[in-house]
Amino acid sequence: MIDAGRMRRETEAAREQAEALLRSLYEAKAKSEKHLAEMGQDDAFKRVTGRSSYDNAIQSAQRMIDTLSRAAHELERESSELSLHIMRPAYSHAH
Repeated sequence: MIDAGRMRRETEAAREQAEALLRSLYEAKAKSEKHLAEMGQDDAFKRVTGRSSYDNAIQSAQRMIDTLSRAAHELERESSELSLHIMRPAYSHAH
């Protein structure tokens, strides 16, 4: 049987890791942009594609966070529904 509590904890842990990654990507992007500016250069990838590789990685990390947040919410909802179902008294259809 699947342990819903364990799944929620693992999903939350993965989301926290993704959030830490997102923060580090923002920091790295800022450092990279500062360094490029100091060197008088621009981001060649961004010049060609319109987006830097950091922009793409940030967008990907944000999508992962959103997906994990939805999954955690769904697990919580399903767990709540199961709890209500278990605690709900059985009704007799006999007259």
